[in-house]
Amino acid sequence: MALSIIENGKKLESTIDFSNFLKEFKKYRLRVLLVVLAITLAAFPLINGMTPQYTATATIVLKAKTDNSTPIDQVEDFDATQAEYYPTQAELLQSKTVIEAAAKKLDLINSPIFEDEDKDENIPQSEEEHLYSIVKAIKKKLSISPVRFSQLVHVSYESKDSDMSALVANAVVESYIEQQEQRKIEKTQQAQQWNNTRMSELKEKIKQQKADIDKFLSDNGLLTYQGVDGFETEQLALVNDRLATAKEKRITAKANYNTISEALGYPLEDVATLPSISNHAQLQDLRIALIQAKRTLFDLQKMYGPKNRQILEANAQIKAIELQTTALLKELKTGLYKEYQAAIERENKYRALLAEQKKDFTALAAKKDTYNTMKADLDKTQELYEKIFLRSKEQELTVLYREPVARLLDAATPPHKPSKPNKALLLIMVCAMTIIFSLLFIIIKSALNKSINNLTQVNTRLGLQGIGELISLNYIDELALFTKNFFKNSYSAETVHAIRTTILLDDKPWPIIGLTSTESTESNELNSYLLAYSFSQDRSTLLIDLDYRKEISLTEAILMQKENEIDAKKAENSDDFETVPTSTVMGVAEALEQKHPINDCLIKIENNLTFLPRGTLTETPLITLASEELGRQLKELSKQFEQVIVNLPAMTESKDAQLIARHLSGVIYTVQAGELSANHILANIEKVKQVQTPIMGVILTDVQNDELETEEAKQQLIHQNDDILG
Repeated sequence: MALSIIENGKKLESTIDFSNFLKEFKKYRLRVLLVVLAITLAAFPLINGMTPQYTATATIVLKAKTDNSTPIDQVEDFDATQAEYYPTQAELLQSKTVIEAAAKKLDLINSPIFEDEDKDENIPQSEEEHLYSIVKAIKKKLSISPVRFSQLVHVSYESKDSDMSALVANAVVESYIEQQEQRKIEKTQQAQQWNNTRMSELKEKIKQQKADIDKFLSDNGLLTYQGVDGFETEQLALVNDRLATAKEKRITAKANYNTISEALGYPLEDVATLPSISNHAQLQDLRIALIQAKRTLFDLQKMYGPKNRQILEANAQIKAIELQTTALLKELKTGLYKEYQAAIERENKYRALLAEQKKDFTALAAKKDTYNTMKADLDKTQELYEKIFLRSKEQELTVLYREPVARLLDAATPPHKPSKPNKALLLIMVCAMTIIFSLLFIIIKSALNKSINNLTQVNTRLGLQGIGELISLNYIDELALFTKNFFKNSYSAETVHAIRTTILLDDKPWPIIGLTSTESTESNELNSYLLAYSFSQDRSTLLIDLDYRKEISLTEAILMQKENEIDAKKAENSDDFETVPTSTVMGVAEALEQKHPINDCLIKIENNLTFLPRGTLTETPLITLASEELGRQLKELSKQFEQVIVNLPAMTESKDAQLIARHLSGVIYTVQAGELSANHILANIEKVKQVQTPIMGVILTDVQNDELETEEAKQQLIHQNDDILG
């Protein structure tokens, strides 16, 4: 059931119907016009009495970069390329401090324009409170408008005094520029003061660091000659050089000694040519003497024989020289050996001294690191001191330098015409808004109205065919009498005959038709009787009342007329007639529960119209109507009559209508116009669809005159008989 409702709702929501809104507008158009006129006239004296307001505007140019008029960097700079720069300046223009400075500059505390009208005269107001109220009043009417993609800003102020609007706008701009300049100066002074404080601290720190370094050098016996390790480095280099010299001398002495040792077995001529001893004076003398002796011997040998005394003396002399040479070489060997031993001793001495100095130098490295760290800290502190000192001197030069962050481009001038209120425009707006709200009210009222008012809405909102419509039938006569009078009027009769014709034109036969409604107050009994009466014009028709839920149903309405007719005849001839109470008349209930012959329950109303009362139940209707006997009886009756019309109970009363609808050919749904919502009706229509009984269509009753759509109903409206329709 829920799924069917959703699918049906989706199908119906796809259509948009403006007819309801247009009809509502036509209905209330005169009222809307009167409301618009009344509100506009009421607003006229209020608008006309408004105090005119004047707006003056000053234009300033925000700087995008500094002037660069001095090579010294400023303490505070700005970056106009940042996206937040210009919006921030716009907010500063309307800050409390700027407005307060402008108010003090113009002495607005004593201005009668800014008298606080809301203050209590019995409570005195301080000057600060009065100034605060002035600042609030100015800020409320101050407007800051940055011009996009430019450095321009419009500063506007609104006042009831033309001159005051220009004065305040210009004063706000001037106060903003002055405050920004003063803020820069104060920033520079604060920076200078901070630098001086830091310089004093750094000076004391440098003094202390120097004292710590001197104490460290003194405690460790260090000198700062070419660094803390300069002296030791030179000493180490000197010892290293002397060690190298001693080593070289040792090697030379050893080489000379080895040379002499090997030369002892060589001839004197060969020994004399050795480079290491060739320069020895005695050896050179011996060599010369040897050469001379050999020359003398050579000359004597030319003159004398080998036995000659002179030759023998010459040979002896040569022998003596060679012996002296050998003795000299031995002495040289001994001297060179001593020299070699001395060289070894010197080398070992320098080697030991170098090792000791290396050990001391290694120990000095840790002290050097400590010294270097202390010296680096001192250097950094001195460097920082020099930078701060330089910056402090620069700030002394720029402390009074003024560079405005903005420039007043166009000063505000007193306006000659008020900026607001635009009284004509306000009147038009009041009129337009009244019309809009009135239309909105009509639209909302129309949108919230989900009831069914015409046959078009039957199709769009219920998804069913509207087979007929009836105007409001306020009858006060008996049902049968009203029906006869209704059908005497051909235009009225055609509205019901049109419903009958729509049913007959359907290709599918509908031998047993039931009529039901959502609520029991929707004149379903009247529609059942009128439709049965229409069918009885040319075919045998049976009208059955199966509504057991209403205390007075169709049975009582019809049989009451019969009782009245019997009473009338009894009055004429009291002996021939006996009155039978309606509660004792047998009907469907007796036929189903007591197996009473149903044909004995039929009551003839007209020539072709027969009525079957509901009877009196002994059990609940849900038990009796659930019997399959009901279906068999209806089939038998459909064979006797060409058309069977069944009056069903309302769908909201109980499930009686669903039990009966199982045995019907189709169901016609009665809807009272403008009463129930479409969703409520659809939910009850789904109950009929649950039993697989087709809904033939909808009869719309109590339709308003302006909602009629069928030609028959429109003709009835034109030619209606006031005596019948009331």
